[in-house]
Amino acid sequence: TVHWHGLEVPNDQDGPGFSIPQGAKHRYEFTVRQSGTFWYHS
Repeated sequence: TVHWHGLEVPNDQDGPGFSIPQGAKHRYEFTVRQSGTFWYHS
């Protein structure tokens, strides 16, 4: 999973609310409505 810092994203697109099984895929898809510099980690 990916966790975003300072960026407003939908709950289902942020952090460890779910796990992605080994070998599976997940596409993060959302519209960024903020400008600035933000960081993320997995």
